[in-house]
Amino acid sequence: MTSGVPQYRPGPVAQPDQGLIDRIRALEQVVSELQKRDMNRATVGQGGTFRGFYDNGQLAFTFGEDIDDGVRKVRMNYASTGGVAFQVGPGNPAVDEPEQFKLVDQNGAKVFATDGYAGYGLAEPSLSYFMGPVDSFARTNGVEDFLAECNAMFYNPAVLSSIRITGMAGGITGASVRLVAIDAAGITQVSSSSAVIGAGISLVKRVILLPSNMINAQNCKLQWKITPTGSGTLQGWPLTCKGMTKAYYETDVASH
Repeated sequence: MTSGVPQYRPGPVAQPDQGLIDRIRALEQVVSELQKRDMNRATVGQGGTFRGFYDNGQLAFTFGEDIDDGVRKVRMNYASTGGVAFQVGPGNPAVDEPEQFKLVDQNGAKVFATDGYAGYGLAEPSLSYFMGPVDSFARTNGVEDFLAECNAMFYNPAVLSSIRITGMAGGITGASVRLVAIDAAGITQVSSSSAVIGAGISLVKRVILLPSNMINAQNCKLQWKITPTGSGTLQGWPLTCKGMTKAYYETDVASH
């Protein structure tokens, strides 16, 4: 008498795919080797982002494609807030980010940045320079001389300066005024356009773009030059002399 259950009959058993097993073992070997390596020669593929975290869970740094604008850059963040502390990248003027390097305080304000648009000099901070007036002296009709001078090492790619001209006396009835940048060799590298003024009080403003060889260079200077109409005396009082970005220079075309 039987139980009705078919008798077990030994037969062939399906064998595992040896090729698949070999691939799994090779993958395990690769993972094991990666876990043992340092990151000195690590690379991040196109579109990827490499991240590190502080012990408190805040994002410490990233390298790769930025989620905001899609541009690849390096960022270090503050442990306290996770906000950007400094950033290096190609810059992206499309999102108001022309700088290639920037240092940011914990409130998010840029306190130091290069002018990526110009390709040289600083965008932040905008440095102020001392410009002193020249004592009033007898001036000759048609002869250009300087009215005020600034001796400094310049760090921003552009400079904005303004001057108040007054006290025309003798035979002077007007003048032509311009702002120039002079290198260490005494050569005028840049000149603004000339402003023609009449008698009385005049305020003149000009912005010029410095050449890259005048950035962080010694013995360079700016001068306000004046060519009087008529002979006599006059006075010039500089009001502003400060560094600007190339982007500002290109927007204030009227002051070139």
